[in-house]
Amino acid sequence: MQTDTKWAIERTWRRKACCAPAMAACVAMLATLPMAASAGAPVPVEITTCDALQPSRVVYGRLGEYTWRKGMSTQTSTGFIDRRDVGFESGCLLPRLSSGEVLYLEYPTEALRELGPFETQCMKIDDPAYGELGETEGRGEYPTNDRYLGEAHMRLACGNSEGVAECTPGRNADRATAADLDLKARGVTALSFHMMRTRRDTTPKSGERLYCQYFNPETGTSLFGYEYHREYG
Repeated sequence: MQTDTKWAIERTWRRKACCAPAMAACVAMLATLPMAASAGAPVPVEITTCDALQPSRVVYGRLGEYTWRKGMSTQTSTGFIDRRDVGFESGCLLPRLSSGEVLYLEYPTEALRELGPFETQCMKIDDPAYGELGETEGRGEYPTNDRYLGEAHMRLACGNSEGVAECTPGRNADRATAADLDLKARGVTALSFHMMRTRRDTTPKSGERLYCQYFNPETGTSLFGYEYHREYG
């Protein structure tokens, strides 16, 4: 990574990592770092300190319609479709995502609770001087909701067009209950994030590359990081 880009990125993330009691010292430290950025920068994985907690499952897909058979009739429902299992590429870096995709993960519930709260932080890879998106954009502009999918979205109806064997017959409420009971029985918590689009004037019509991390402000570590192409429109 070029030195000027690396330090511009460090300015952005150190600002968020500073705790309130040391804010004055933190601001003074940031003022000593050069302000520069270069286009076409590599994914800034160096700024993410990975937590030791590992997910038991990571799935990419999207929220959309699928069909299923009810006797002689064909029914249509909304669920988590086009699923594919993925893993970390290196450290806690996930494969690249695009607008419209959904990221789903499962973590041990007790271990996750002990770590404390997490939040999504994102920045523009090719314009790190723009700062952390939460400082200038609304939470609906990037993947801040970590419970995007409902339980019924994960547990599809039986006989579904997706070929997902883990299913539950009946109404959406029945599938939601079954999914919730399954998570509790396995002692895991489900997290899910939607890679949205944006219509902000600062976004190029061709879209832009973001780097995001699921960050714990208390420990300074992240469960995972990923690049995603945020489309305009």
